[in-house]
Amino acid sequence: MWKELDSPEILADIVDNSFRKAQVIYKHSTRCALSSMVKSRLQSGTLPDSIDFFELDLIAHRKISDAIA
Repeated sequence: MWKELDSPEILADIVDNSFRKAQVIYKHSTRCALSSMVKSRLQSGTLPDSIDFFELDLIAHRKISDAIA
C-alpha cells in the first residue's frame, strides 16, 4: 500500500527508517500524463512487504520535493 508523503516529518521518518528497511519515494507530477501512467502501473502491481512505498505530489509539496533532490 502506498503512503502519502506530505510533510517534512514523514520525510525525516523515511530517512531514519531507510537504515532498517528499503524506502521508495515516487515523485508524482499531477500535471504530467506520463507521470500519471507510471503511477497507475506502479499501483496496479503487488508490492513486496520488505519495502515501504511513498507517493509525493511534487506540485502540492514543492519544498519536500526540493529537499529530496
